[in-house]
Amino acid sequence: MSASRPSEEPGAVAERVARSLAERGARAVALVGSHSRGHADAESDLDFAVIGEGPHYRLETYDDWLISLGWATAEEQRQRLYEPSYLGTHVPGWREALVLHDPEGLAASIQREALEWSWNLVEDRCSAWIAEGITGYAEEAQRLGASLRAGRKTTAAVQRSILTLRLPRTLALHLRILYGTENELWDLVADELGAPWRDAQSAALGLGGESLDASCRAALRLFALAATEVGQHLDDRQLAVVEHALRRVRPESP
Repeated sequence: MSASRPSEEPGAVAERVARSLAERGARAVALVGSHSRGHADAESDLDFAVIGEGPHYRLETYDDWLISLGWATAEEQRQRLYEPSYLGTHVPGWREALVLHDPEGLAASIQREALEWSWNLVEDRCSAWIAEGITGYAEEAQRLGASLRAGRKTTAAVQRSILTLRLPRTLALHLRILYGTENELWDLVADELGAPWRDAQSAALGLGGESLDASCRAALRLFALAATEVGQHLDDRQLAVVEHALRRVRPESP
């Protein structure tokens, strides 16, 4: 049985939260996430980008609403538009943000920069991040193969989950996908890469009731597919590492 959502309109709550944050030292406050995009459902929280000195991520409750606060300085907020680990959600988040408190024009300036942002500004940085990311996951894939052979079920399940949950973030940069929420990420990547990726991802997540062994093998297929997809970004060292892992785990694939 689900609890009912508070009756007050989210916009009115957001305005009061913004005033409260301003009293706590926030220089600017913007509503981001599903409520700013108009895609919220009954269980969606209220997400705020807060400019000022505070915890980088903090969950609170406010009048029976769950609120998510992301504090950062104006310079940090701006730099995240160009950092591969952030930009997938940060760029669309600021583009679609509803600025609630901004006496100095800081949030408006960052929003303008997000609207003017383009992939050509981050090409080299993204290529380097993609290459190091897929190279790092080679170790996870090799550990997964070893755990399967040794019958270490818990370790295998953990490594399967790491690959299945994290590889799409790397692929999203390669595919030039911006996503307003990570809830959409796995389907967006699968839509771009087609049936082989979607089928392996579904099996790795156990959506068809796959056994642990089958879901782990599917996660290894995801790694192999990802390595092929982003191979153009790899230098000789990175390619050698990835190919080494693939040789070790390929027998684990059906």
